[in-house]
Amino acid sequence: MHILLEALADDAARRRHGNEPLREALQALGGPVGDLELEPHDAARERRWRLDRLAPGAPGTDARLSAAVYALAAAILVLPTVLLVVPWLDRAMHSWPL
Repeated sequence: MHILLEALADDAARRRHGNEPLREALQALGGPVGDLELEPHDAARERRWRLDRLAPGAPGTDARLSAAVYALAAAILVLPTVLLVVPWLDRAMHSWPL
């Protein structure tokens, strides 16, 4: 799931600053692209995928897909909390002496 959240952050940064500044920032944070062999396999693959998405000529993102991923992330964070807290609050409020 973290790669989807990273992709959404990349998309927001792309809309605000453009492809090239974001691509340069990702390369600067991760070191030269030639150092991909020194990174763990999953990290190298993830970094390559993120850089490929920002390459000139890469397709843009679909706003509906971004909205769906945001909604899914919110549901994953909020629903378990609501399912645990609401019954507890209901019981606590009924047993509170007023």
